[in-house]
Order: sequence, then C-alpha cells, then structure tokens
Amino acid sequence: MRDGGGADLAGGDLWAPAVWHRAGMHDDLTFFDEIEAYCGKLSYGAGGVAQLHVSTRHATFDVVVERWGAERDVVWSADGLAATFTPAPDDADSVGCRWPVSVEIPISDGWRSGFHLLTITAPGGTPGRNVAHACFVVTADPANRAAALLVLATNTWNAYNPWGGCSLYTGGTQVSFRRPFARGMLCRPEVERDDDRKALSARDGDVDAIPVENETEAA
Repeated sequence: MRDGGGADLAGGDLWAPAVWHRAGMHDDLTFFDEIEAYCGKLSYGAGGVAQLHVSTRHATFDVVVERWGAERDVVWSADGLAATFTPAPDDADSVGCRWPVSVEIPISDGWRSGFHLLTITAPGGTPGRNVAHACFVVTADPANRAAALLVLATNTWNAYNPWGGCSLYTGGTQVSFRRPFARGMLCRPEVERDDDRKALSARDGDVDAIPVENETEAA
C-alpha cells in the first residue's frame, strides 16, 4: 500500500512518523484549541514552585488550580495574566515544546498531597475552544505519608498523547512529557450514560439467569 506521496506503507518504513503524517494516519490535535498549556514537571513538593507554560494568541489568560480528591477544592487562582504565543516545534511530540514559563505557582506548606488539575482559560476566546488543562501532583512529606497510595498512570497518558504530532500508537517512537495533553485527556465534560440501568449489588443475584420455564411462560 502506498500513500499519496509514494511512500511504501507496507515496507520497512511503515512506522516512521513522517510516513504516518503523509498518509493522514495520525490523530494530531495540536492547537485545536485557542490556548494550550503544560506544567514543567509531573510533581512538586510542598513549599516548591510549579511552573506553567502557556501559549495562546489571546492577550491574557486565567488559571484555577484544584486539588482532586473526594471533592474538588480550589487551592490557587489568578486572573488577567499576560499571555504570549509560541508555536509548537516540529519535534514537540518527541522532545517537548520548550515554551517559556508563563506563571509560577507557589505551593505552600499547607497544600495537601494529591493530584491537582489546572484549568487555563482565555477570556476572549471562542466558547468551547478557549480552555486548556494541565496537571501536577503535590508529593507528600516523607514524615507525614498516608497508608494508602494512588498511582497515576502518567507514562500511559503520555504514550497515548498525540499532541505535537504522534503518540506511541500512531508512529511515534519517543514521547515527551513537556507538552500539552490533547483535549479531553485530563478533563472532559460529564455526559449522560447511554443506559439508565441501576447499579446492582451481589444481593440482587444474577438478573440474567431467568429459568427456562419462566421464559417459556412469558413467551
């Protein structure tokens, strides 16, 4: 099989990212939204400073940081921060974006450990395409660690992330953590389920195990 440019997709270069791009066999969502962002590190300790990298053509952006636990608690926010636009380099998917730091977020000693979601909004942007999300984890103090630990599959998230070109499942052989996540990977709107069946417990028994005679009678 050949793509429009003549590359042999059945040959040895099938997995080359350039081949996938020419053939249209990729899932690139780079700058689909009008604002994009990522954090400089996956995790920070209490007392540290989180760095956020933002790119948008709009003049300003707002940031809200929430800790996701049993509930979503706002721990930090800022409005009207100056924005700049920096394009994505050609190797953003594999090497990273290398954007300048847009804002530093101080993590006080009072912050609880856990997953923190950042919602970055361009106030003047097109509704539905004016929001980006980023994340980081606040690590626990070694002297005050809980008995339970939630492991986040950040390697898997980044393996599936197509932002900047390819994911590891669409021709990429290396991915960078220093780039935005594609839309919907960190946060997506809640949608109504396609069924309204209630959740069943073991006490309800096997509702599908209907005796044959009952099925016959019902027929």
